Amino acid sequence: MPLGLITKGTVTSIMSYGVFVEFEPGVEGLLHVSEYAWSDSGAALKRDVKKGQEIEVKIIGVDKENKKISLSVKRILTNPWDEAFRHYAPGTVVKGVVQNFESFGAFVKLPEGIEGLIRISNFSWTKKIAHPEAVIKKGDEVEVVVLGVHPENERISLSLKHMQPNPYDKYKVGSIVKGKVVRTSDFGAFIEIEAGIEALVKNNRASFVETGSDRYVLKEGEEVEAKVTRVDIRNRKIEASVKKLEADREKELIKQYANQDSKYTLGEMLFEE
Repeated sequence: MPLGLITKGTVTSIMSYGVFVEFEPGVEGLLHVSEYAWSDSGAALKRDVKKGQEIEVKIIGVDKENKKISLSVKRILTNPWDEAFRHYAPGTVVKGVVQNFESFGAFVKLPEGIEGLIRISNFSWTKKIAHPEAVIKKGDEVEVVVLGVHPENERISLSLKHMQPNPYDKYKVGSIVKGKVVRTSDFGAFIEIEAGIEALVKNNRASFVETGSDRYVLKEGEEVEAKVTRVDIRNRKIEASVKKLEADREKELIKQYANQDSKYTLGEMLFEE
């Protein structure tokens, strides 16, 4: 039987992995459970196909040596993944219904009947989500952003967090941030500069101030102002330096002093209230 032929046959047996379709005595092919429908294929096959039923199929594989023929019903129809690739450019906003969960994300059914995946990393810009059900429930209608469509793998990547701007985008190297120390470690202190976003101030960047023979170390609860020195948007990490801010401010004062005819000494300017 030629590859690509669309023909009819009779269902002779139904197995857990698919059904066998006979075209003529002694000639039959396998319609695998994944080849019946583009979505919910297993459930649709179980619901629709009965033994003895005549069914239209497409020949998608012929193994003459082993006398095996592979069949498909879904490939007679329009491929919704091709449609999705044309309609859902990256950045498109679409609504869907939450179908089920895995530890790595949630599956959402889109209008075409295909399912997209929201990976756990695409739920929130600032929060670490342990499980998708902490954010959404099965049956919820959600609005998501399409990140990419891959028809060849029958996959579509979706995101909840991209419905909002990335809060890390506004933090640039050189910008000044303020916050309270929320926790400390052996290497530095973390200041919360807005809800869910922290900046690390390493111990060697805490301040010019010395306390006796020890370097100044930030304490939990302390209010801090610092200058951003590094931003890693992908890994959601910000580093800042109190020392850098102090040094830059001192340089600015020195510059002002050098550029003006002032009766004040530099020391008076630095400590002037």
